[in-house]
Amino acid sequence: SYGSRTHNKFCLLSYVAIQVAAGVLQFLTISLALRAAADDYAAEFQLTCSTQDSSSPECDAFLMDEKRVLLRGLWKLFYYSTQNA
Repeated sequence: SYGSRTHNKFCLLSYVAIQVAAGVLQFLTISLALRAAADDYAAEFQLTCSTQDSSSPECDAFLMDEKRVLLRGLWKLFYYSTQNA
């Protein structure tokens, strides 16, 4: 009887500890993904730099931002792959 009580408590404690660790890991993963996907620039600034021929240093930094360069590359790859399909 004593062994079954302590064994059950150990299993329950282990299960709870694993669930808490998994929850923390999921929270960290989601928060990092949301932080990476968040915009670094205001929406109106993005629209102005994207639609007008602006050569200001701020717009150059925005247009050559690593995230935007990668997204443009992915968009071109997707566009050309659907045009040839």
